[in-house]
Amino acid sequence: MQFEFEFYSSEIERVESDANGLRVHFSAAYLHRSAPSGASVPGYAGKLVMRFSGARWSGEPERCIGGLADGSLSVDGLRQARFALPLNASGSIVAEFRLISGTQLSVQATHVSCEPPAPDQFIESYAC
Repeated sequence: MQFEFEFYSSEIERVESDANGLRVHFSAAYLHRSAPSGASVPGYAGKLVMRFSGARWSGEPERCIGGLADGSLSVDGLRQARFALPLNASGSIVAEFRLISGTQLSVQATHVSCEPPAPDQFIESYAC
């Protein structure tokens, strides 16, 4: 099963930092699952974690709780608002998170990773 992560409409549960880097925990990651027909099926999965190493950031990670209004991930200058999972990239990494509350977080790192959810964690969205 293939998934793509989209920043818009995802929800951050918390952001943690330590000597190893920064971790963004999503309570509801907005995903698109590839259906056997080739169609893209939107939905959500919880408990996804985006990990950054060699990271420095601007903004207040402790205030990053809630829904994302916008965001992007750039790897070596290629900016995306939606990307395939699993993610495992090294290079010049820049991630931007803009929450509905107005809180912003910008992360510069040398590596980023994010594992896809287990298939049973994906909940299809029936929103119109």
